[in-house]
Amino acid sequence: MGPALMTMSLSAKVRMRAEYNIKEKMRLKSGIDEKKELLKVREKEVEDLKAQLLLKEAEAAEAIRLYAEASKFEAVEKSL
Repeated sequence: MGPALMTMSLSAKVRMRAEYNIKEKMRLKSGIDEKKELLKVREKEVEDLKAQLLLKEAEAAEAIRLYAEASKFEAVEKSL
């Protein structure tokens, strides 16, 4: 194989490798984009669950307050 043919062969290999790297980069970027979208959805779900938890905690606190108030009324009623 002559030097010109070796240079062409090396050039073709470099070009093929570069093309492969570009395709692989695009494939990986696509996978990352999919994961980002999935993560956004999960983060939204977590935020919604946190909001629901805060609401439930507020409802529980109100129920405890009302129970304590009712207990006071019962105690007053019994003392009469």
